[in-house]
Amino acid sequence: MIVSCVSKLRLFDYHMTGISRIWKNILFSMAADSISIGPMRLGNVDGYLNRSNELVYHSSVGQPPVGCIIFFGGDMQDYKEKMLAHRDNQHYSKWDLESTAVLLHNHFPQQAIIIVKPAKMSLMTFSCYENFVNVNNFGAPTYEKNIDSLKHLKLLLSNTGTVIQKKQNEASSIIENNINLPVLEPLNLIEIPLTVIGFSKGCVVLNQFLYSFQSLQEDKDDEVSSFVNNISSMYWLEGGHSGCSSTWVTDKNVLHNFSTMKMDVHIHVTPYQIFCDTRPRIGREEKIFRENLCRMGMNVSRTLHFESEPRSLEKHFEVLEVFKKAA
Repeated sequence: MIVSCVSKLRLFDYHMTGISRIWKNILFSMAADSISIGPMRLGNVDGYLNRSNELVYHSSVGQPPVGCIIFFGGDMQDYKEKMLAHRDNQHYSKWDLESTAVLLHNHFPQQAIIIVKPAKMSLMTFSCYENFVNVNNFGAPTYEKNIDSLKHLKLLLSNTGTVIQKKQNEASSIIENNINLPVLEPLNLIEIPLTVIGFSKGCVVLNQFLYSFQSLQEDKDDEVSSFVNNISSMYWLEGGHSGCSSTWVTDKNVLHNFSTMKMDVHIHVTPYQIFCDTRPRIGREEKIFRENLCRMGMNVSRTLHFESEPRSLEKHFEVLEVFKKAA
């Protein structure tokens, strides 16, 4: 039955010359639940207090997903056409947002993938997550003690399901009436286990979450607390930014509060960041972060990749390929 349905969709492919690749992905996904949607640009999705972020979505294999991966990328990571248009960033275009979504899907096939695009790419290069954390023009953070970052993430995920459902309904209306497509369950991303991953600059968002977790103890919000309880794991991959401090959280009060939460912490680093001669603070801060959480009883794993190889930006990005294999 699935084969027949997919075959019919292919017969109608000549009708689809005006339909984007996104729509084709949706149509084939709806025809067989073993086929996943992705990668798929959702455009701007509304969040907290008139904030919005563009999202890239990749569905799980099978419905519904057993969890959701939320990813915040680093400098240079953008849509491929924008990276190719930049003199320097084109050399790293294999790490564009949609290719990264596919890579994460391969790492976590049973989970939905959400990639959060920064609100701004300064000079087409520097990721500025200003909807989550106070940053300067190059994306370097100043952390704040409020829960706005958590409220924004919660609303982004809540509205993502609505956006995807709307796109699927629009796709259904395009198909001929003689093709019966299965009805997909509405996607509810705020009531399933969540894994939050930051890479390079994207780790500043995870750091802000730690300050927001502490603020949640004072600024009580039952809905946000319930949402936070769904976060089961957090991954810091090669955290780094151009600021003078605060690449890793070293505030012992913030870390102590974090250590009481039932989350697994995964740290993946390379010599590119922690052995940087011009920024030795990064290695020192990572050690403080890791050792304090371990002493406080948190479940922490840490892997140093490419230890015997020369420091390079290529190896920095390659952590995205190898981190799950080492977890």
